[in-house]
Order: sequence, then structure tokens, then C-alpha cells
Amino acid sequence: MYSQVLAWSYINIIFMLVGYKVMNMTINCCCLCCNKIFILNARNQLKIGHSDKTNLEKGDTICRVIALSFISLVVTGFFTYWYDVIYLPIILLTIPTFAIIGEVRGLQTSCSNGCKWPILSWIVYILAGLFVLCSLGFNIYISYKEDYLWYYLGGILGVIGTYIIIYFSFVYNKEDPQYHLHHWLIGYIMSLFMICNNPISKVCFAIYYGIFIEGVTVYNLGSIFESI
Repeated sequence: MYSQVLAWSYINIIFMLVGYKVMNMTINCCCLCCNKIFILNARNQLKIGHSDKTNLEKGDTICRVIALSFISLVVTGFFTYWYDVIYLPIILLTIPTFAIIGEVRGLQTSCSNGCKWPILSWIVYILAGLFVLCSLGFNIYISYKEDYLWYYLGGILGVIGTYIIIYFSFVYNKEDPQYHLHHWLIGYIMSLFMICNNPISKVCFAIYYGIFIEGVTVYNLGSIFESI
């Protein structure tokens, strides 16, 4: 187990470096379709990057992500077996893919906007919601078959319930009840629910974890209770 923990830590550093490379990625895009689909700068370039970070900030974020990676390793059992390396390319592919999707026109929305979203955002959020439900449903089914359903459901309710209780106990402001649930946090929490030793569950973990890494590198590892 010790060797897996060390390996997973080093692999997470690689993930972070890939994410920071993606953050500085610039794609020349001059065709008409590209101009209509993506948000381009004045030079007709698709530029990924939403927050400038110093090397000190990057190092601090990498250390905090490594700490979070320990939790994911213990809870999910991902990378318990060395053959789980076959799922790592999915994480690496998810990082730039999700970053590019975020540059599509009409997807620059969040929960803090309420429900005033363009139709494209509604379509994407509905599809994302279906994916979340299907991945959770699959893990619930596997946990039922392998006779640890109540343990699994208790874990889900415990994580979500703890977040809600702490939010309304210490963070909620009645005068300005807006909130912003970061997509990196959604990706990380969902990855914790992909605990089954099953290829489909591990693929889902890789996708969610890739979203988490993309969020903390392209954007930042902000407060999980940020109010706006």
C-alpha cells in the first residue's frame, strides 16, 4: 500500500503539471465554424487560462491536491492494483477536453446565475446530470449486488449532508443567499463515490478526477464555501 501511495502522489504531480500546461495552451483557430463555436481572442486564438498563478501558488496547490489525493485513494481504492494505470490516460485526456468545452459559447454559466441560462447550458447541464445519475446508479447497483449498499448510501448521504450542514451553520447569508459550487469540487466529490472495483466505475472515477484537476489548475483551488 505504501508504494501505491507514493506512486499516486507522483502521478498527481504529473496531472497538475499537465493541467498547468493546458492553462497556457493557445490554439490558432481561423475557420468560420471555430469562430461561431468557441470564444476567441482578438487574434482568433482559443486561449485556455482564467487565473494567473505564481510558482509559489502552484506549489501550494500541488501540495494540497496531493493531500486530497490521499483521501481519494483510501476511500475509492483506485490505484490499489498496478493494472489501474490503464485508466490514467482517461484523466490526462479529460483535463484538456473539459478545458476546451469550457470555452464553448454559452457555457460560461454557474449556479450563482440561478436558472438564467442559455439553451445550450440547459442541454449540457441536463446531459451532465444524467451522466451523474447513471454513474451513481451503476455504483449503487454494484454495491447492492456485493452486499454493501447501506454502507455506500450512508457514505453519499454523509458527505453531502456534512457539506449542507456546515454551509447553513456557518456560511449561509440570509441577505445574499447566492452560492457558487465549483466544478472542481463537484468532480472531486463525485470521484469519491466511484468506489466499486469495476471497469465502468473506474472510468467514471477517471473522468470526474480529470474534471477536478482541470478545475484546480485552469482556475484555482478556491474555497469550497465561496459565496459568489
